[in-house]
Amino acid sequence: MAENVVIRSSEGEDVVYRNVSGVELASESGGTATFIHNAEIKQADWTQTDSTQKDYIKNKPDLAPAATKGTYASLKEKPFGDIPVVLEETELPFKEDKQYNIYIAEFIAEDEPIPGEIYKVFWDGTEYLCVCHDEKIIEGIEIPYWFGNQTLFWNMGLGENSGEPFCIWRGNTVDGGFAIETLETDAAHTVSIVPVNTVKKLDKKYLPDGIGGGISAAEVTLMLASAGVIEPAADENNSVLTDEKNDIYVY
Repeated sequence: MAENVVIRSSEGEDVVYRNVSGVELASESGGTATFIHNAEIKQADWTQTDSTQKDYIKNKPDLAPAATKGTYASLKEKPFGDIPVVLEETELPFKEDKQYNIYIAEFIAEDEPIPGEIYKVFWDGTEYLCVCHDEKIIEGIEIPYWFGNQTLFWNMGLGENSGEPFCIWRGNTVDGGFAIETLETDAAHTVSIVPVNTVKKLDKKYLPDGIGGGISAAEVTLMLASAGVIEPAADENNSVLTDEKNDIYVY
């Protein structure tokens, strides 16, 4: 294959050589160099496995499947242990259901949640600690799993208002489909549902006698101070306590 090439001479002049291939040409620094032809330039290809090809990448690191798949299940060392991630951070579009006067979005869960485990639900950057509740029948509808404020389920006002601006529930389907309902009218919300980092069981000997459906912040402070936890903070969920290190205590 013959090519045209420009060589700058020692006097600073550009000399054009036409139709050259395999010949010796004067170089700028003196001496000669053999010009073959312009090599074909190819984009490097991560998937190329043939080391003789021009698009092969040398010294490519051996990536774990999670680096290419991006799934929690493919991680060898899971940051949350074996408790599955239900939904990684995702912006979900919401639409109005005019029949029930509520806004709803749907998503497919990455994995089935574990009933009784505590999850962090991030709603537009605000963190809520929510227990994964197991099977429940509401108005004849079977709900295998649900998180958050059950009064928002189809805006029926059923059950206790726990304060979260959302109700997240699993439909009785085989495809892992979840619905999120809210009274907020935004067209989209950014949501994730992940396990807490640390869960510790708080010995019942630190709890007030006869503890029932409610507990004051003062009582929480007293019981955690007795357990050696400094500057504790109470979560709205009566069964969840958290300290300044973001350790989660469950009773």
